[in-house]
Amino acid sequence: MPKTINHGTRQGYDKHIREKTPTCQPCKDAQAAYMREKRKNNPEQNKKQRERERTRNNERYQEYKANPEQHERLKRNWQKKNRTREVKPEWEERNRQREEERKREHKAWLKTPEGQAWRKQRDQENKTRREQQLATRRKEREAWLQTPEGIAHEQAHLERERSRWRKKAMLRYERSKVLGSPEYGRALYQRAKRRIVERGQRSAGRAATGWELKQRLIYFKHSCWICSCHVDEGSLTWDHVKPISRGGSLLASNLRPACAECNSFKRDVWPLTKEFLEEIRKHKNNLIEEEKVS
Repeated sequence: MPKTINHGTRQGYDKHIREKTPTCQPCKDAQAAYMREKRKNNPEQNKKQRERERTRNNERYQEYKANPEQHERLKRNWQKKNRTREVKPEWEERNRQREEERKREHKAWLKTPEGQAWRKQRDQENKTRREQQLATRRKEREAWLQTPEGIAHEQAHLERERSRWRKKAMLRYERSKVLGSPEYGRALYQRAKRRIVERGQRSAGRAATGWELKQRLIYFKHSCWICSCHVDEGSLTWDHVKPISRGGSLLASNLRPACAECNSFKRDVWPLTKEFLEEIRKHKNNLIEEEKVS
């Protein structure tokens, strides 16, 4: 004689699953309460479970991207097979009320010291993750700008800027002729032309902007990239890693903050080697020791 299902217990929920019968709401509630208690008592295991679920979902997504037609077909078959499953209106209403209650409890918990500490930690983790992502993207872009494709992209950007400023200068010149002051229009045209040349900077790409230099300084933590000493506004110089005389560019990817001593000793040496950088550091240490002695 088959055993009856004990509704409202985990055993009843397991029996529903084994016999593939529609799960009643009391059994679902018992299983949900058990899982909540389990997650609360085993945070490390819960974290590992989330990692496994995240990995499994990523794998499924990659499979779906590889063959979306097959997944759509399986989805339609599953919907056709489970279309007759009974869903009672009172169950839906209970689930909605439970979800609203959970949201209210979560909002109230966020106002407690534990909730505020959790939110602060979460915000800090998100900020750190965003900073790491930005640093990674910045490194990738700097490396890409050194490739032939990146250099071609920068040169195309420079040509677009030149064309835009030429059009603007010509419009001002034509407008000044209409207004009866050709000298003023000619001065505007010459100023725009000088600006084009300054922005071009030896056809090696556009010059680094002030915002880019500030970001580079923050990236190197206001330190010399050779000897790691702190640099302020008085001792800050910008070193072209690949010197302009050797074909280097004025892009932000080719600029690094350096102290005056290291920058002057480096000169226009290219390519750089570890031995030469170590020699620069020794030279800087000798200068510091001489200052202490004197």
